[in-house]
Amino acid sequence: MNRSRFLFFLLSVALLVPIVSATLLGAVSASQEKEDSLYKYLAVFSEVLSLIRRTYVEPTEVETLFAGALDGTTDALDALSTYVPAAATATFREALEVGESRSGLWIAKERGFAFVLAAEEGGPGAAAGLHTGDLLASLNEVSTRDMPLWQIRTLFAGPPGTEIAVEYLRRGLPESTQVTLGPFDRPQPALVTREGVGILTLPRVGDPAVAQVRRLLEEMVEAGSSRLIVDLRGSAGGDPAAAYRIADLFVAPGRLGELREAEATVEVFDSEAEPLWRGRLAVLTDRGTQGASEIVAA
Repeated sequence: MNRSRFLFFLLSVALLVPIVSATLLGAVSASQEKEDSLYKYLAVFSEVLSLIRRTYVEPTEVETLFAGALDGTTDALDALSTYVPAAATATFREALEVGESRSGLWIAKERGFAFVLAAEEGGPGAAAGLHTGDLLASLNEVSTRDMPLWQIRTLFAGPPGTEIAVEYLRRGLPESTQVTLGPFDRPQPALVTREGVGILTLPRVGDPAVAQVRRLLEEMVEAGSSRLIVDLRGSAGGDPAAAYRIADLFVAPGRLGELREAEATVEVFDSEAEPLWRGRLAVLTDRGTQGASEIVAA
């Protein structure tokens, strides 16, 4: 290689290296910007945590701050999500098995405020005077602002005979009552007719309700009725699979829906038979219409 070619080669390298380097760095930077967004939020979280520890009036344990932050994070997802510490998962699973069978109360928490999502008729909660929408201020003299949702649900799933002192707000006015936990006869689907209109009340969506709703609808059809109201107000919880079977009584053949996890379909629900009910239909819902009853409403 003569001298002129060698100089041309060096000049080319000198020009190309910065261009190639800038291109690669730009691509890496763009990639990292997407992947590192989580770390940016964690950096903000750590900075706020450090700031609170340094400036808060009273000493605060790091574990307490973390628990509060995680509880607030799930609170921001929706009113029914809750963060459960690892040490409390076994206890909370037991509470989930009991569910609302000893209180009749569905409790949710939104923006730090615990409230009654639904109160089953005839349950201890309703017997104590609690209604849908009541804000729970304290339980056994402990502020619900300091109680994560999993702890509140565990408390209301306590042993039969447990007494819970409840301070609550209704339309801004303070009230107090006492809920005594225990088994009760849970309300079943019922049908009444008023001025020629059938009113089907579905307080809870579960396996027993499927056969009961079918029987009541068959009675309506045999009687020649053509107008029906399905009342799902205050119907919370229940079984999604049962909800699809009830929905099957009202809709034409086809895909009803599916149950999915984050990345996979768990079960698919199809309607193959003609609908049992073909008349006019209205559905009543409120904020207490949650869980499986939302499927029926949809």
